[in-house]
Amino acid sequence: MTGKSPMATRRRSAAITEALGYYQTGVAVGELSLPLRFTGVTNWSSTRNRPFLRARHGLALAWWRLGDFDNAGTVLRTTLFINPADNQGLRDILPLVEARTPYEKAPID
Repeated sequence: MTGKSPMATRRRSAAITEALGYYQTGVAVGELSLPLRFTGVTNWSSTRNRPFLRARHGLALAWWRLGDFDNAGTVLRTTLFINPADNQGLRDILPLVEARTPYEKAPID
């Protein structure tokens, strides 16, 4: 966020924080839809799982953009555990988060 005015930085942070809340809600709703003792896999091939997996992806990105590498890493690792096929490319993001690379400086498209 370098080169941005303090006001623009605050607005961006507020927007990301707002998005974080929506992603947290989406993940919570998805988790409530899982079987009680779920320990398995949610396949991307089932279109019913995609909103939940997308919410988890967005949650990780929001945490990362806010500089919370620990929460972002936890979400990425657990999402990879429940979706080992990694249809979203989370394996490419995880090393950047674990290296504590700021989102703005990450070599991503």
